[in-house]
Amino acid sequence: MDPTTISTTATPTTATPASQLQLLEIPQFVVIHDQVNNTYKHPVVHYAFEDEEFPIVPKDKLILVDLDSTATHLKSVNSYSPHFQVTECIVEQGQMSDQFDHDVPLVNLTIEGTAAPRIRRKPTYSKYGSFERSSFQFQE
Repeated sequence: MDPTTISTTATPTTATPASQLQLLEIPQFVVIHDQVNNTYKHPVVHYAFEDEEFPIVPKDKLILVDLDSTATHLKSVNSYSPHFQVTECIVEQGQMSDQFDHDVPLVNLTIEGTAAPRIRRKPTYSKYGSFERSSFQFQE
């Protein structure tokens, strides 16, 4: 499974007071689930807000998740990887108790998708030695 980077954008509107932005809960736990291979991956996450410059990330390893101004609802999700297609994106809100038994809000982001088999080129040589011919094989 190729995607190793997720960029999450939250779009606060100009009408949102600064006091509400301090309470903005962004996903603390992000996981990618490959439904074909039944594998899970914890990606590197970059958070970019509307007024910030977008981080430099290789596009073939990028899944872009756009959240609403409260960062609790999904606006859109796009995979730029040719090897991974997003089928569903789930934002879950919950509570977690800390060491002092205080309830702490917790936001989880789960990205479900399917990975495509990767094709690798394996050279094979003809019996003449000077003529090279290539064939394609699926990786396992």
